[in-house]
Amino acid sequence: MQKILLFMLMTTVLFSCGSNEFADPNIVAQNFLKNYVTMNYSEAQKYASAEFLPTLETYEADKALMDEAVINETKTAVAEIKSIDVQDAEGTATVTFTNSQLPDLVDQLDLKKVEDKWLVSNLERKTDILTEEKFSEDFIDELEEDAAQQDEIIPVE
Repeated sequence: MQKILLFMLMTTVLFSCGSNEFADPNIVAQNFLKNYVTMNYSEAQKYASAEFLPTLETYEADKALMDEAVINETKTAVAEIKSIDVQDAEGTATVTFTNSQLPDLVDQLDLKKVEDKWLVSNLERKTDILTEEKFSEDFIDELEEDAAQQDEIIPVE
């Protein structure tokens, strides 16, 4: 009898621990990004909201046009989450991350809670982090002033 109870308890614990990977926005973000940065868009779709699915479908279609060497190069890519801001009351989360293939760029992943599941709802490029480290604010201001004063129009052919 004790063995049966122990077996039932162990089964309950095992199933309750891994049953809902969508309950934690951190896990959803990690799983999505692992697939996204390695161009495994079909698997990343599992973590996407209905409105974000078409974007991933487009990426998958574009991937079919890419050179195989480029696709293979991304297989070693790793996403590093820089921050995550979860707003449980609103059912939203914002994740900033970098990609080892494009380390100078910071991207933002938006998640939303849909029927007790955290899903990716948007992805966008936020900033080039090295720009702020390489160039002083004065230098950037000078470049902007010079660009504003230029009257040259480059014809499009």
